[in-house]
Amino acid sequence: MGYESAERRLSGHIARATLSADDFVAAAKEGWVIHPRQERVAIEKSKIAVESPETQKYLDSKLLNNLVEQIRQQGLTERLRVRWNSQSNRFTVVEGALTFLACKEIDTLERIPCIVEYPDEDYVLSGPAQSLILSWDPSEVPEDSETHEELMKLPNLALIEGRYELDIEPRSLMGTLYYLSHATHIPQEHIESGLVTTTTHEWGDVFDWSDVSGDLLQVCSQRRKPKHAAVAVKYRDYWFYIDDRDLASKSSFTLLLQLFELQAGGGAEGTKPVLTLSVGS
Repeated sequence: MGYESAERRLSGHIARATLSADDFVAAAKEGWVIHPRQERVAIEKSKIAVESPETQKYLDSKLLNNLVEQIRQQGLTERLRVRWNSQSNRFTVVEGALTFLACKEIDTLERIPCIVEYPDEDYVLSGPAQSLILSWDPSEVPEDSETHEELMKLPNLALIEGRYELDIEPRSLMGTLYYLSHATHIPQEHIESGLVTTTTHEWGDVFDWSDVSGDLLQVCSQRRKPKHAAVAVKYRDYWFYIDDRDLASKSSFTLLLQLFELQAGGGAEGTKPVLTLSVGS
């Protein structure tokens, strides 16, 4: 597991009609790119077929039988225009519609990783960034093992240059704060008064968030001001605090403070210019 340089989306969807030539130039000056919206997908070989009459002439001229063969014949790098039929869950080659860019070494895969582009719809802004990658050699996981079967079900999995790669998207700082907020011991009085949201299983039992968060962080609560607290705050007649003897929770809280300072720091002088794009109505 490690960080590698890769392109990352920096914006939400941008309507094509709102973009001007100046927007593309401004993005290029920052080392960014404005391009059609893309999605990474993995197509099962068994679901790839040519069944559209409008593609027959195109296929006959290339003497190809199906999309997999077309990818192989074109060196696995040419962009392919396809259509997805949501009812039959099949892909067909057409002129126009979506665009797929196949990855390398598909012969050993049951699911072919591709990039889908939507050239006639929304655009996005992307630029270089560090991505967290989990990779392993295929020989480390036998194909007849249960582990291999489970790994093949993972989204965004690709076999590139002799190794499997899986992109990992860490939680944002706000997402982390929200996740760890569930480690707070809520007073029963607050629960009975309806002051907090109670998460339940589908069968109605109360969900225990400690089963997920473990000992990463424990925020205690009591009526009286705690005597042994690393940090404490009074809220709605209760004291919420981290016990000074809880080393794991104190480490997690310290890390959160450091991450928050890193994200909030920099000041006006260290802020890079922001590319402003009109998003329309």
